[in-house]
Amino acid sequence: MARPAVVVLSVAVQGFRRRGGHENFHLPVLGGGSPPCLPSSERGRFLGNFADRLSRVGVTEGREREGEKERARDRKRERGAERERQKERERDREREREGAKRKRQIERDRERETKERERGRERQRETERGERERGERERARAE
Repeated sequence: MARPAVVVLSVAVQGFRRRGGHENFHLPVLGGGSPPCLPSSERGRFLGNFADRLSRVGVTEGREREGEKERARDRKRERGAERERQKERERDREREREGAKRKRQIERDRERETKERERGRERQRETERGERERGERERARAE
């Protein structure tokens, strides 16, 4: 779009040189026009306005292109953020699995300790019973 605008501008300048006005000023892009002939005092001002309008069209186009680039950047950023959130969710799941494993391990350890304590108490009772029985036997022998 920028190149045709430059061509129109140069054609318009030539038209001004030839006969002080040009029909290309009635372009829809420019949103209006000017009388075909202008006094030389207004020619420069009008040409300036014309160039300004054309440049604004270019600027708008540039803004659109820039906006498209910005949207592409936003999409890329959003994809990266989504990937990061996905990784974070995966890490959370992993942490939960690790936590559940740890809890199960702790539970197993507790059960093992309880059984060992119970076995220890049982051994202690056996030992005490054995000592009692031995003591009773010795007393019986002594009597």
